[in-house]
Amino acid sequence: MDDEREHSISPDVLARFAAGEATPEERRLVARHLLAGCETCTQAPSLAAAFPGGSGEGRRPPAGAYDQAFEAIDRDVAAELERRHPPAQKLLAELDRLPAERQELKVRNGTRYASLELSAAYVERSHEVRYRDSDEMLRFARLALAAAEAAACAGPSPRSLVNDGLARAWAQAGTAHRVRSEVAQAAAAFERADAFRRSGSGDAALHAVLASQTASFRSFQRDFGAAVRLYRVATHLYRKLRDRRGEVNALIGFALVKIASGQPQDAVAPLQRCLPMLTGRPHDLDLLWAATQNLVYCFVELQQPAHAYDLLALSEPQFAECTDELVHLRVGWVKGKVERELGLYGAAQFRLEQVRDTYMRKDLTVEVAVVSLDLAEVYARQGLVAQLVGTVAETIPLFQSLGVGRELIAALLKLQEIARSQHAVVALLRDVAKKFQESLPQLSR
Repeated sequence: MDDEREHSISPDVLARFAAGEATPEERRLVARHLLAGCETCTQAPSLAAAFPGGSGEGRRPPAGAYDQAFEAIDRDVAAELERRHPPAQKLLAELDRLPAERQELKVRNGTRYASLELSAAYVERSHEVRYRDSDEMLRFARLALAAAEAAACAGPSPRSLVNDGLARAWAQAGTAHRVRSEVAQAAAAFERADAFRRSGSGDAALHAVLASQTASFRSFQRDFGAAVRLYRVATHLYRKLRDRRGEVNALIGFALVKIASGQPQDAVAPLQRCLPMLTGRPHDLDLLWAATQNLVYCFVELQQPAHAYDLLALSEPQFAECTDELVHLRVGWVKGKVERELGLYGAAQFRLEQVRDTYMRKDLTVEVAVVSLDLAEVYARQGLVAQLVGTVAETIPLFQSLGVGRELIAALLKLQEIARSQHAVVALLRDVAKKFQESLPQLSR
């Protein structure tokens, strides 16, 4: 009894600490007390008495109870450290005023930039430019790494949270290398990301993001089995977190793997599952369009163009008020492909020519090249040899500028030779289109 009276931490505070219900001040108090090596608290019977219902007779705390409490302390410490740092946006503005080549050196050597918040901001920047500039995407990922590694060296931040930040930055670097087709660098980055995640806080949201990003890389490597497993992990985690957008992203990724592996029939169910989760949500038009477009593709591949046409008709009102011209161009492109499969060649030709011309005005070379292949197939099916040959001739320089392999260029040249053989041209065009899309990672980001 004398020991209990003299003990500086009350049983009630210990009980709240063990249950993860202590106030931030109580958590800090208990942490300092335990780290000081209190003999009373290191005895199991005394600790057991701190738990509700504990008798103190040789009982042990529930598994993981103190781990949860220490994680709560970590979160409080991290929040306090962030409050002491200048806001990330202010730091970004300062760094933006420097030449690009000096920014990473500044982050690595300036203690003010040792910030997990700054690292997270650069990860977001890297993600935002993924469709526009792969060089900037990688540069921002490297800056995210620099800020996270500086935070690791600075010391005060909880190590588990620093490891989370490093995992996030390495995964974004891996994604940037994947987009640039730098396979070895991407593989090494994702390996580092997973190692840091495993030694991090155990944050489920971070695990879900890394699983999705790594799955995309495995799909790029044509390791479809690994990609499917990772997307299943991500889907499960997002569902537990009730992150609807994350779950839909993972389901679409899973479907894309099935499509890429030649199993479009297995992609239909997950894509159909996405539609009711997105309908009526104007902020998710990008995901709704991704699910719709890929489901249409599946129906076309499964020789069900009527289903594809009906799906487009049903989804059209969802995009009626969309102001993004690129979304409307993609809708027109897919409609033209469906009309081609339905044998409506005149309508398909008109629509695809309009889409291609608009992409040309916008200087979107990749899109022009792919639409040109679709349009060439429409010409071939109508026996319009001159238009077919002219389109192929215009497309060859586009392919060359994109740095595609010699075999694809050779296939295009072959098309000009066999232009009068409709069946052979259509088959070769399909093969070229498939290999071309596989060769350019930006088409599947």
